[in-house]
Amino acid sequence: MRLKLLGLFLALILIHTAEAAGPACPAGMPLGALQLTVTRRQGSTPLPLNRVNRLEEGDRISYTPVLKPSEKRTGEVAIVLIAASPTAGDQQDFSVLEPKNASKPAQWTVPWRSALALYVYGPSGLSARKLRGFIARDQELVAQLADYAEKTAQTESVLAALANYQLTGRNDGVSAALEGFAGQYGNSNKIDRSAPSDQQTLSALRTLNPALSAYDPISPSASHRVAQTTGLATTVAGMFLGSTVGLTAGGAAMALNLKTLMFPDTEFRSAYSNESNLCSTREPNPSRKRRAYLWAMRVPNAGPPAIALPEVAHLPEGQPSAVRVKVADPDWKLVSRAREWTLQPANGKPVPVAVTPVNDGRALELNLSKTQIPPGNYTLAALWDWDPFTLRGPLTIAPLGTLAGARLSPDTANRLLEHSGKQIVNLEGPANDFQFVEKITIIRQGDKYATPTTVPFSLPRGPRNGPQDRLEMQVDTGSMSSGTWLLALTQSGGATQTIPVQIVKAPPAIENLPIAVNCGMNGDTVTLRGEGLDRITALEAEGVRLAIDDASPKSLTIRITANAKWSPGTRADLRLSIRDYAAPLLLPGAVLLAGARPQIREVEPSIPTGLPIALRKGELLAGVTTNLLLRVDGASPTSALAIRCRNSAESTTVRPGPGDDRLRVQPPSNGSMFLSLDAGRWPSGCVLTATLDTPENGRSKPVELGTVVRMPAIEAFRLTAEPAGDNMFTGVLTGRDLELIEKTGWDATNGQPVTEIPAAIVGQGNRQSLKIRMPWPSPTPHAPLYLWLRGETEGRETTVRY
Repeated sequence: MRLKLLGLFLALILIHTAEAAGPACPAGMPLGALQLTVTRRQGSTPLPLNRVNRLEEGDRISYTPVLKPSEKRTGEVAIVLIAASPTAGDQQDFSVLEPKNASKPAQWTVPWRSALALYVYGPSGLSARKLRGFIARDQELVAQLADYAEKTAQTESVLAALANYQLTGRNDGVSAALEGFAGQYGNSNKIDRSAPSDQQTLSALRTLNPALSAYDPISPSASHRVAQTTGLATTVAGMFLGSTVGLTAGGAAMALNLKTLMFPDTEFRSAYSNESNLCSTREPNPSRKRRAYLWAMRVPNAGPPAIALPEVAHLPEGQPSAVRVKVADPDWKLVSRAREWTLQPANGKPVPVAVTPVNDGRALELNLSKTQIPPGNYTLAALWDWDPFTLRGPLTIAPLGTLAGARLSPDTANRLLEHSGKQIVNLEGPANDFQFVEKITIIRQGDKYATPTTVPFSLPRGPRNGPQDRLEMQVDTGSMSSGTWLLALTQSGGATQTIPVQIVKAPPAIENLPIAVNCGMNGDTVTLRGEGLDRITALEAEGVRLAIDDASPKSLTIRITANAKWSPGTRADLRLSIRDYAAPLLLPGAVLLAGARPQIREVEPSIPTGLPIALRKGELLAGVTTNLLLRVDGASPTSALAIRCRNSAESTTVRPGPGDDRLRVQPPSNGSMFLSLDAGRWPSGCVLTATLDTPENGRSKPVELGTVVRMPAIEAFRLTAEPAGDNMFTGVLTGRDLELIEKTGWDATNGQPVTEIPAAIVGQGNRQSLKIRMPWPSPTPHAPLYLWLRGETEGRETTVRY
């Protein structure tokens, strides 16, 4: 019996108030256009019946046919109302209002608060008695009508969302509407809007009914692919009507018997409205029964939803913006039924604003781009039917602002070292407001083939939470080399500001810190050693002036002038200005503010005795320990000596106490220090210097200890009878390191060049023999041999005799 009743009455009609000439039906044929409105009190604005949230006793329902000039509408229309609070078994749970002529305007008065409204149109007329009888005989029909009304609303939302998508390209509501429609049949799958349109269509069809998965409407030919919006709209409408639908795309037709798949074993046909047109199936009535079309619509019968804004909600002026709201599940479905949204300032008239609920994340999108709303504090309000209601919580509109002048904070900018990984830096600008920044990317300047990299960021109080002149970013420099990079900050609405930043090399490394500055220093120079020192452009420290005299990658000579008094032994921070660095680099305690500068006043060497070759003043013989007495000022038990070749960056530090026999120093005593060293640790010709290094007062000026020389060891000399030219005979020297000899002779001024190469003596280690040319006769019997080391201009007397 129920199926027969549904076959007779239940064809859904979705009503939209619109112009007489509405668009064509996506499926089926048009039945005509009409307006169905409700008024509550005298002078109140009529509202479409399907937009009314409460249908109260005494409300007036108005019917107005929208007829074309030549159109005639036959039959009658009636309204059926289902009570909001019915009593079981009470025949007054529903009311069939008097049928009216379908071609003329009509009105009905609502007898009670209603939860369901049915609009019935009979082209051949209606019988109110039969309508009452049908409903009265089958009480379950009321529940079925309510369910059918829900499906009607879901179908309407799909078609409205698809129409909006086709018009604007925005697909915010398409996926949600399709899922709600498919949910009627126990299936819901999200549609990937990034997929190609043909794949979206196939996914949509399968979402609407899993039985359609066996069909493949997608042709491999590009010309046969299903159009996205038109195909979906026709599919949804046809499935709702239960008719055979032809989907045409690229000249190819695809017929699917959706009635059999979606509505098995049913005889009724459905109808819907597209804008103001009533649409129904073109199929003939196989039962030849008198047809009637019925629109079932559930009335929410609810008050305005309880919507709360965030504690602080800020929106950019002149931009479409979404605000997440707090609203319970039952109330969220009602939000879209509010109308005539306004922003109410503290003083002044309310300003109309377009508000759209966004299902994703439960938000309200306010389109401020089409309304001139000045910055300030507002409350958001709307109408619920004819009554105003206000959302809880304030709403602030603020200028979008410019980001010009924003820069990395000096205290974090130097963290952006090349290839150093993830670094946290701050972007700041006292005159800027970062609260509306939505995206940050970075790209190397001038690299047209590079892809911008997204930069994570956070705001101190969160996005859109009031003016904020600073934001924190995490920049990953792992793959970045030094140079200029561009930060692109995108605000709400797409406005983008580009800010240059520097990715820098690792800072210079200074080895010989701290820099000691002594009281009264005036123009003294100190050489710093390390790596990358030529990138230092300036040095600063409190109480002293530091000027750069000379710079190279490995050394930096600075001239020091003390310009303040201090307590000896204190430390000062050193600030290095480095090329490409946004701010000076701070080296804590890198300057020692000392007392009087220590000093090495005198060096007294003890010349070794019994040397086979004469040693000149200021020479330090390699291979022999030389003792030196240093007379010093300002030394302490913790003082050390730094010994190096003059102009060399390499030094050897020796401290008092036991150590290497070849280099050791005794603790200072009575202003003296005793140094023992074997100059063989340094190359020949090196001018050795010593610097007194004290923890308390810094370093003394370097003092020369002597020049390192290497001497050959001559074990024997014999003069042979072998002629070597006019008055010249061959001599033979035996010993070690004979290659150091350049000339030989009988006095210090007349030498004979050595033309031979020393020859190794087989089986005797490093012993050598060297042939030399000597004049004959010698100046005196058994005259001593003189020899010249390489590069010397004067011969040295030896203890060697023939």
